[in-house]
Amino acid sequence: MSFTFVSPIILPRPHRDPIVTLQDALTVCALAITRPLETSLIVMMCDAQRRGVGLVSLTGARLRDNVHEMIAACSATLDVESLVVVECRSECEVDFPEDVRRARIVCERAGLVLSDVVVVERGSIRVRAS
Repeated sequence: MSFTFVSPIILPRPHRDPIVTLQDALTVCALAITRPLETSLIVMMCDAQRRGVGLVSLTGARLRDNVHEMIAACSATLDVESLVVVECRSECEVDFPEDVRRARIVCERAGLVLSDVVVVERGSIRVRAS
């Protein structure tokens, strides 16, 4: 008798499977989230076909203060068209919509599209709107 083990989560393969939904993106980004939760930015890079081409974790970084560092970390990867950012926070904070607007503008000037920004805090996951 043989057994087949199947993962309960279907993980998109890098450079191969398109990341169609935000749930797909969060599944990939969850690989880089530290436990216990620390302040950090997780940046998933996608190509023109929405396939994941890179995943970067910037420890201690926040979207408000580290947009340029985030873009610099992505510059070493080829074919990056869009980004999904997960902002992990060790403590609950107030969101400022202008932070996401500013990040979208800076990314756009660098030739990137900031697709989604998600905040992960203790007890909550939410999408940040601009």
